[in-house]
Amino acid sequence: MAIAERIDCMECGGTAYLAQPIGPEDDFEPGDSVVYLCGECAQRWDVVVDEDDLIDD
Repeated sequence: MAIAERIDCMECGGTAYLAQPIGPEDDFEPGDSVVYLCGECAQRWDVVVDEDDLIDD
């Protein structure tokens, strides 16, 4: 699975979106982090990238 553009917010159950766009030149490695922001409760989520996030289905 590739890095998700949105996730479920663990605070309110709403949708949290990537705070920064991911371009084709962006290169992620396990241990990097991405930031999601919830549009409903404004909660910030820092998510650590693992190897499964880097596999394109």
